[in-house]
Amino acid sequence: NDGEGGGIPEAMLVGDSSEEAPCAPSEFTDNPLYDPTKMVSAIDHANRVTRNYGVEIMSINIISATPVDQSLTRALASGAVASAEALQSETQARGKARAIAIHAEAEAGRNKIEALGIAEADVIKAKGAAEAERLKADGSKQAAELLGESSIAVELAKMDRSAAMLNGGEKYFFGQEPSMLSNIFTKKSI
Repeated sequence: NDGEGGGIPEAMLVGDSSEEAPCAPSEFTDNPLYDPTKMVSAIDHANRVTRNYGVEIMSINIISATPVDQSLTRALASGAVASAEALQSETQARGKARAIAIHAEAEAGRNKIEALGIAEADVIKAKGAAEAERLKADGSKQAAELLGESSIAVELAKMDRSAAMLNGGEKYFFGQEPSMLSNIFTKKSI
C-alpha cells in the first residue's frame, strides 16, 4: 500500500497468476504439500481473496506441516522414508560408479607407465646391441689391419680359416700344390 490510493503501487504488481504460462504437468512427488502444481493452485486461490485488499501473494513456503489425520501422517512419513532411501541408493550407486571409474583410470595409467618402461628398456637394449656390434666390427677391422702388416700372420690366418672350414673331423692330405685346397671347397662332398 502506498498510503494514497489504497492500492498497490504499479511497480510492485507482479501480474495476475492466472496470466502466467500454465505449469507443465508435475512429476510424481512423495509429499503433495511440496507439489509445485498444487502450490500454484493454492497461490491462485489465496490471491482471489487478497487482491480485494491490494495484496498479491508471490509464493507460499511450507516450513512445517502437521496433519490431523494419523493415516495421512503415516503415509507422508513412509513417502519421506522411501524418498530418503531412494536418494541414499542413488548416492551409493554414483559412489560405486565413481570408484569403478577411478580404478579404471588408475589401471590405464599403470598400463601406460608399464608400456613406456618396456619401450624404454627395448630402446636401451637395441642401443646396447648396436654399440656391441660396432665395437666388434671395430675390433675385427683393427685385427685385420694388424694381420695385413705381417705376411706370416696373414698365412697363419689363412690356415686357421681353412681348418675351420673343414668342420673339425675331416682330414685332408695335401699333395704337391696348395691350390688343391680350393678344390675341396668347390666340391659338394669329399
